[in-house]
Amino acid sequence: MTLATIGNDIDKGNYCTAGTRATVNLGIAGIGTVCAPCGFALSIGEATLGNHLYNYVEKNFDKK
Repeated sequence: MTLATIGNDIDKGNYCTAGTRATVNLGIAGIGTVCAPCGFALSIGEATLGNHLYNYVEKNFDKK
């Protein structure tokens, strides 16, 4: 799902949002490799609050 969402952002020209999604999810994957409970907790946080961050980035940084 994340790769599809990043691809959709790129197709729409929302490059900052796509980069933010990629950075957040790669960070979670890296932290999850070192500390599985931490990665799980961050995944829950991203799932519940991530859209607020991505909407903010899209509104303030992506050019339309």
